[in-house]
Amino acid sequence: MRSFLAADESGSGVEPGPLRSEFDGELPDLQSGAAKTFDPVQVALPATGPPDIALLVVHDDRTIDGVPRLRLDFHFHGREESRDDDVRTQAVTDLSVASIAARRQWQTDFDQLRSWWKKMCRLAGWMRRLADTHPVPRLLVWDNTTHQIPWELYYDHHPDEEARSRWLGAELEIMRCLGAVPDAPGPRPATPQDAAGAWLLMESDDDIVDADYAVSNLLPPSGPAKVTEMQHLLDQLRRDDLRVALLMLYGRTTNPTDGTAFRFGGLTLNQLDHKGMPALRGSDAVVLLNGCNTAKPVPIGPQVPVGTASFASVFLSKGASAVIATLGEVRVDHAYAFVLHLLESPGDNRRLGVLLRTWRQRYVQDVLPLDSADPRHSAVFEAFFQGFMYVCYGHPDRTLQVRGTVVAGL
Repeated sequence: MRSFLAADESGSGVEPGPLRSEFDGELPDLQSGAAKTFDPVQVALPATGPPDIALLVVHDDRTIDGVPRLRLDFHFHGREESRDDDVRTQAVTDLSVASIAARRQWQTDFDQLRSWWKKMCRLAGWMRRLADTHPVPRLLVWDNTTHQIPWELYYDHHPDEEARSRWLGAELEIMRCLGAVPDAPGPRPATPQDAAGAWLLMESDDDIVDADYAVSNLLPPSGPAKVTEMQHLLDQLRRDDLRVALLMLYGRTTNPTDGTAFRFGGLTLNQLDHKGMPALRGSDAVVLLNGCNTAKPVPIGPQVPVGTASFASVFLSKGASAVIATLGEVRVDHAYAFVLHLLESPGDNRRLGVLLRTWRQRYVQDVLPLDSADPRHSAVFEAFFQGFMYVCYGHPDRTLQVRGTVVAGL
């Protein structure tokens, strides 16, 4: 997130107005020069979305002088605000979750991340008004850039009353989308009626670091055997008659550099991209990619300079209704605990956005009372970032209904 954080001052300087429940007239031109507004058709959105969903659209752009910058489009209740000078140049190190996990300087990066968000005044104003709206809306982030901005870790800073400061991913339901938004017109179950509750697991014996955290321990003794090889899983996913609510791939990924080397279950990202998976589309399935860096965009090869694909994008393109993936290196104990959270969370509201929000809340509560300068708390701050490792791509209304440990289709 370094080179793109340059922004010019060519905007009009008009501050966003208050959020409104209805659109009430022409939007003012918020830029000088030619207008460059966001067209919902570009991401397959209706002109007016559900009233409780806000949309943040993130574009790569350049100033008139060719300097890289971000362009942010904000949408809520039919109102659009475009900002090309919102994210200002800052001399900071890379604050993607993947880089934070690799550095393992948990408390230093915790403080640095909080300070980084504070400087983005216009983004902060919109985010705060969003979080203060009642009832609290849901946020959909459409970000096809390669900068790995940790939107779920947005920090709403209240300088006069630190106790009111908050991490947005623990307050709001936040979903992401890549390319077109899944065309769900409204709430719908995660699977067809005849597949409710079924889940399918791929877990390689070679990838089990600690037997205590093997997800296959959750399988009923009398049930079918787990899938241990990617090729066996692909054979199942080519079946038109297979119906599952949740597909979990649990194991290690290797070499997250480009599509020719980045592997999950022994296959490279490029190889997996050319495999057919009609069972995903037929099932309307949710996919959990429970390995490291599965949301990380990488180039398709060493000759391609820009990251354009991830394991998350591959499974979305194959027909998954939603994909839960990881922003960086996830610890095996947290990966196992997250599976338990998905399968066993109580309550009737099984929207994926709710499940992710409640997962993050437990880690925020642990870190709030602690002094980030005290080295004795390093493990708690590591757990905090582990709690924000998972992100979800899909429609904000996507739900997941998993009942017990039923395995079907093998």
